[in-house]
Amino acid sequence: MRLAGDGRMNITLVCTPPTMRYRDEDNLLATLKAHFDGIAQALGVDDHTFHFREQEWHPPEKPGRLVIVLDWEQA
Repeated sequence: MRLAGDGRMNITLVCTPPTMRYRDEDNLLATLKAHFDGIAQALGVDDHTFHFREQEWHPPEKPGRLVIVLDWEQA
């Protein structure tokens, strides 16, 4: 799949941590760098088109989960 034209890939991270421990939002983005590179490659876009929206944090729940929501916004 290749996305054509000018636009941006909006990314929302929906986070449910496994524990109540303090979370550092910018470290979460850094930790996911390889994942974002893989997403960009799979979609056929350059990761400079990524726009990170506000992260959504939910109460802790074991085992924890992270959902990456993508939507393409045409220019």
